[in-house]
Amino acid sequence: MAPAFAAILERWALGGRSLAIHVTRAIKLLDLYGDEVFAAAVAEIAERGLRDVGALAVACDRIRRDRHRPVPVDITLPAHIEDRDIVPHDLETYDDD
Repeated sequence: MAPAFAAILERWALGGRSLAIHVTRAIKLLDLYGDEVFAAAVAEIAERGLRDVGALAVACDRIRRDRHRPVPVDITLPAHIEDRDIVPHDLETYDDD
């Protein structure tokens, strides 16, 4: 999906950065922005020789805007609420003829 991510991982490791923190933040960006935007941002960051997660986040958001995609919203449901798919029903049952 993002082949250039290996180069960024290597930069984090060689720079003495906490891989756990940086990978966790990168995964969050992947979840928020999706595969395409994340992969494009990773390729851009790797090409520019950058390694900061903040730069990756900025690149993701700029690419999202350039592609006219909506702002990602991270919604965390409380533990007592189950995440379910809602199947709409036929609205014709409301018609009075």
